[in-house]
Amino acid sequence: LFGGWDSVRSFNDLWACDYRDGWKWQLRKPTGNIPGQRRGHSATAVGRRLYIFGGIYGYTRYLSDLYCLDTKTMEFSIPEATG
Repeated sequence: LFGGWDSVRSFNDLWACDYRDGWKWQLRKPTGNIPGQRRGHSATAVGRRLYIFGGIYGYTRYLSDLYCLDTKTMEFSIPEATG
């Protein structure tokens, strides 16, 4: 789970749920090019990578950026997108 909003501020924290340990949520500390705070974004898992696209920061700043999280190394990067 990445980011979110509490009706006052946006977040860019990263959480993982471990089903093998009683469904406990753990705050993760990724490295690399960490995306900024956002909500309303999309997240798509492809293999061991999680892609984060777009979203909203605040009330009026719409985002169209793309990030990739390697879930093994917990490192964010900015992939080259074409098309």
